Amino acid sequence: MSPEQLRGAPVDVRSDIYAAGVVLYEMTTRRRPFQERTAVALADEILHRVPPRPGRLRHDLSPRLEEVILKCLEKDPEKRYRSAKELGVDLLRSRAAITEVDALSVPLERFQGKKVAKIVAIVALLIFVPLVAILSMRDLRERLFGRAKQTRIDSLAVLPLSNLSGDPTQEYFSDGMTEALIADLSRIGALRVISRTSVMQYKGTKKPMPQIAQELKVGALVEGSVQRSGDKVRITAELIDGLADRHLWGQTYESTLGDVLVLQSDVTRAIAREIKAVVTTDEQARLAKTHSVNVEANEAYLKGRFFWNKRTPEGFNNALDFFQQAIKIDPTYAPAYAGLADSYTLMQDYGLIPPNEAYPRARAAAVKAVELDETLAEAHTSLAAVMEDYFWDWSGAEKEYQRAIELNPSYETSHQC
Repeated sequence: MSPEQLRGAPVDVRSDIYAAGVVLYEMTTRRRPFQERTAVALADEILHRVPPRPGRLRHDLSPRLEEVILKCLEKDPEKRYRSAKELGVDLLRSRAAITEVDALSVPLERFQGKKVAKIVAIVALLIFVPLVAILSMRDLRERLFGRAKQTRIDSLAVLPLSNLSGDPTQEYFSDGMTEALIADLSRIGALRVISRTSVMQYKGTKKPMPQIAQELKVGALVEGSVQRSGDKVRITAELIDGLADRHLWGQTYESTLGDVLVLQSDVTRAIAREIKAVVTTDEQARLAKTHSVNVEANEAYLKGRFFWNKRTPEGFNNALDFFQQAIKIDPTYAPAYAGLADSYTLMQDYGLIPPNEAYPRARAAAVKAVELDETLAEAHTSLAAVMEDYFWDWSGAEKEYQRAIELNPSYETSHQC
């Protein structure tokens, strides 16, 4: 995949030139230009790193052929060859030092080293470039590879998104985006989405995709990365057929922190389209209902959830502080009140706050969250837990749990309670 394909930008013949350059690089050096194994790391390498010069890996390589290969691999399409014909002309010029032979009729074993590498590369390009150009036509490519007959996928797991910021302190942000993507996809009732608790065990794992899919009993996996720079956010997501280990779809999205909810919604709807999920009218409306968020309040909330999920006394205290910070920054930010209610409830469970203090505070926070956003499943679940455990209002709790499950069928906490 060329860099522009990974970014979701328009592609043309220059993307095929890039693919031809990758093949030429491997044929002449016996290794691929980028070596990462996982799709997310490989995508990052393609987008941001420069491969080693082929001449460093093969000292007898013609400098002219090296220039041709590196020009094909330019990250900026404008710097690549504009056509296969233009590439072919330079390849022929790079053969100047080779004795004139009929590469199509002479057995390869009669040639050694540099001659074989160049001849094979030239012959391959004569076949490879036209083929790639044909396969770039979407409809034909789908017919050839059977994608047009792809069956509907009714279960998936969102694997923990990788933090590509280079800053370990940003883990809370990538974890938060993972949780948000799971929550958004869980709004689709026809789709079974594996809970955050179950997928976080695969953070940083090297397990093969088919093995993960089999362990989680899902048809598809979503993996990706989050890269944050200042107030800019880039999410790269890839949809994989779990059992076949086949790439189904990939896209890169960029936005500002203030529009991160819109970005999450775009990713969710794109995945739903690719897996042909049945999305009801109400679900479509909820997915489309996005708004800008207060960046600082959202930051504090994500940090709060990050520490809340640690399930330690120190983590709960930090979570409480961050949720309160979020509310102070934006008193209308409903998720922060739900987080506050969850913190009080679990702090009581861990013996950090007496029940007669924890539950009334949790109830007040949960009620406020529901008042601010009636469509927030977490808020209904938080309120239900308090009504059940402390106030013994079981019919009221059941009603709140049912509403939470209706809003987010895959929100595991509403089922656990």
